[in-house]
Formats: sequence, C-alpha cells, structure tokens
Amino acid sequence: IDHLENLLLHYSPLVAAASLYLLAQVERDRATLQAQKLLPTDPPALVQETSNDLLAAPHPPVLATFPTLEKLVYLFNSDFFHRLDPQTLLALAHQGEVRTFTAGEAITEAGDTCRELLLLIAGQANVHYQRPEGVQIEPFYPGQILDELEVLAHRDLDNTILADSDGTRILAIPVDAFDALLDQDADFARRVLGLESQRLQQLMTVAKNEG
Repeated sequence: IDHLENLLLHYSPLVAAASLYLLAQVERDRATLQAQKLLPTDPPALVQETSNDLLAAPHPPVLATFPTLEKLVYLFNSDFFHRLDPQTLLALAHQGEVRTFTAGEAITEAGDTCRELLLLIAGQANVHYQRPEGVQIEPFYPGQILDELEVLAHRDLDNTILADSDGTRILAIPVDAFDALLDQDADFARRVLGLESQRLQQLMTVAKNEG
C-alpha cells in the first residue's frame, strides 16, 4: 500500500492513475483520501479524471466506472497495442468509444464501410461468413480484433458480426486514428504487418484444408 501511494506521484500519468485504482481495490478509504489530496494540486488530466471517477465510484470500484483507464487497460493488453508509447495509447483511448450490445445484436453487417477498428473487451461475438455451402460461424473472444484485415485495406466488410451474449462490449477505434498511428510509428507498423501476415497464413491454411 505504501508503494502504491508513492507511485501516485510518478512522472507517468498512466502509472499514477493505475496505482490509484489498485490502491482503491485494497484500501478504499486511503485511496479516497489520496484522490482528495491530488485534485487541488492540478495533476495530469488522466490522474485528475481517475481521482474524480474514484470519488464517484461504487464500493468496491469496478474498472468500467473509470472510462479512460478501462480503455487503456484493454488497449495495453491487446496484441496490437500492448507495446505502444504510453502517450500514444492515451491518445487512442481518448479517440476510442466503448459500445455495449445484447445477444443477437449486429455489431457490423456485411456491406458496411469499414470505418473503425473493433476490439472485443467483454462477452462474445460470432463472425458469420457467407460460404457457397452456407453460413460458417467463427467465435471471437475478449482481446481479439474484429475484421482487422478490412480495416487495413479500407474495404467494405464481407461478413456480419453478431454479439453472442448480453453485455458484449466493443472498443471502437476510428480508422483515421489507426492510420495516423501507422504513419507515425514505424515499429508499430512493422508489428501490425507481422501480425497480419500470420493471420493471412492461417486463413490460407484453413482455405487449403477446406479445399
């Protein structure tokens, strides 16, 4: 607990905000006191937001009541984004939007223009592929990116994605923000290319086996 309190003054807003959230999980009263102390000092925006969220959060606080911090956690833990610079992650989090779906509700539909990169953060979704022999269904789980190939190619969506459980939650990142990141960060662009090369190889293997 003492160590978490010391990290509240860390130079990285992400570390300070995460430490405040973790402190609230183990010692809510001390976290509340620290948040009240931090606010008058004009802390970085993320720390200020997290402090205000904590003061308004239920007991015990849950991650979903910390909107920006929640988006940062899921971005950091995804294969696509986990090694990004913290400031870049923060910029993406601010541009991203969390959406909630009920079971059977369409997340995307075939023919839609691909305008967002979709990260599944809770629940389950199914991709419905149109095949000559009928509809093939492939499940997606939290942490996976939905239709990333279409995002990279700026194509219309070929398949329909449906939520498979109530409370399915998606983090949507605008394509423009994603494209800007690819242009600005060469290392990120190389990692995405590597991930997508693996994905294409998997798809080709599946198609070959089906043939």
